[in-house]
Amino acid sequence: MQPPRESRPAQSTPTLDALSRELPKESTPGILPASNRSQDTRTERLLKAQLATSIAQLIERNGWTQVQTAERTAMGEPTVSRLLRGQLSDFSADRLFEFIRRLGHN
Repeated sequence: MQPPRESRPAQSTPTLDALSRELPKESTPGILPASNRSQDTRTERLLKAQLATSIAQLIERNGWTQVQTAERTAMGEPTVSRLLRGQLSDFSADRLFEFIRRLGHN
């Protein structure tokens, strides 16, 4: 027969909210608070969409094909195709600005 167990008060596991209240309020260098990160992401997505639209208009205005655009920008045709289809997750805003520069629009 086993000896009776000692009864201990139940310890609750701290919740995520409780732990986050214990964290220092100053921001960690290089890390934005979640609310700022989401705003920055929305702003960047909007900028990238506007740049991609400008690139598409520039290509259309000049009558260039995707192959001609790829040659002018030294990027592959599949890259141009992704850009024109709005698949912008692989493009930074800087890369899109460079794309515009290579197309001769300053």
